[in-house]
Amino acid sequence: MNRTNPIQTDLKRRQVGFTLTELLISTILISIMAVTIGVTMFRAQERTRQTRTTLVRLQTQNGILDAMSEELRWAHTIRSLDTTSINFIVSNAGPNMDTITITPRVDFSYSSTYDCWRITWHNGGFDGTFTAATSGTHTLKVTHLSSYAAGAPGNGCSPVTIWVNGNVVVANYDPASNHSGSHNWVTDSWTINTNQGENTFRWSADYLYTQYWIQRLEFIRESKAYSVYADFTVNPILTGATDAASETIDYAWKNITHTLERSVNGQAAVTVLEDVCLFDLQPCDFGWDNQNQRYLRSIKIAFQIGPDVSGACERYVHLVNYPYW
Repeated sequence: MNRTNPIQTDLKRRQVGFTLTELLISTILISIMAVTIGVTMFRAQERTRQTRTTLVRLQTQNGILDAMSEELRWAHTIRSLDTTSINFIVSNAGPNMDTITITPRVDFSYSSTYDCWRITWHNGGFDGTFTAATSGTHTLKVTHLSSYAAGAPGNGCSPVTIWVNGNVVVANYDPASNHSGSHNWVTDSWTINTNQGENTFRWSADYLYTQYWIQRLEFIRESKAYSVYADFTVNPILTGATDAASETIDYAWKNITHTLERSVNGQAAVTVLEDVCLFDLQPCDFGWDNQNQRYLRSIKIAFQIGPDVSGACERYVHLVNYPYW
């Protein structure tokens, strides 16, 4: 009797393959998965692109704001100011005018006979500060002398040590012995490194055989040929002046074109920032300066790039040299 094995029959049925319906459903599911993955990847790429664009925009915005703030910080004359434009005069950024302060220590005094200042004893000297717009290399230039005295070492020897920002510029330096025994006014220069903002300096006498005299010190920013100096033939407690040529700078927002423009010395304006949807300038009080007995001023700068309010930013710029409105 020939009987069919049920196990063999079931195996034959399975070897036939998928039905058309099963293949159709599988194809639809795979297509849905592919579309979902594609959309997800596209959205991720779009978010990455938008994020990158936003970061570039913010970098550009902050770079322009930094440059504008740095220039405005050193303004010594505000010629005009309204909510959308400002015109000011700046003496090429560097150590700036009226930013040297000098504080005498012991045995540093004024001689009315010679109209000059001198250190008269060991460890005598003075301290001081000056302001620099940016960090970098400067030249310290000094005019000084050692008094003459027959019979003293070198016929007169008055060495000093000079510090800038706590670093020794020169140690135990005698003007006479470093200039072939000359006891007339001599000028020395040294390269120094400065910090942005306030910098400190100190003169301190070592063992003096004669008196040390100083007539002038000057800080020169090499890249700008800009200097701030103090003459010691007058009261040096608070002094300073600038040798730099001034520049007139103008910033203006054009709300029709949404551009921020900058011009120098009345030349053609250059667009420095585009897509500026909001721009605002406002004068503010910064506070009272006890040392110089004056109100310090600042200007609030606020602007927004693009329609997104998240792109708005603001900054308060302290005016170093402009005492009043």
